[in-house]
Amino acid sequence: MPAGAASGVQVEPVADPAGTQLLASLVRRRGRNPRPRPMDLQIAATAARHGLALLTRNASDFTGLEPALAVVDLSGRP
Repeated sequence: MPAGAASGVQVEPVADPAGTQLLASLVRRRGRNPRPRPMDLQIAATAARHGLALLTRNASDFTGLEPALAVVDLSGRP
């Protein structure tokens, strides 16, 4: 891996159905519909299961999930 490159975690096909449902309920509590964002929830569930922060340039896609995992907004970074 090149110097300075970040390693990642492979998104799991069914990371944790119960965890995904918990995240979907958090999205609903914020008045948002979780149905159009299944991949976002799968990514978030994988991060939460591994105790990792979720780094993203689209933090708004993960609004409401902060109680379950740390969401780090990288939108202002090159």
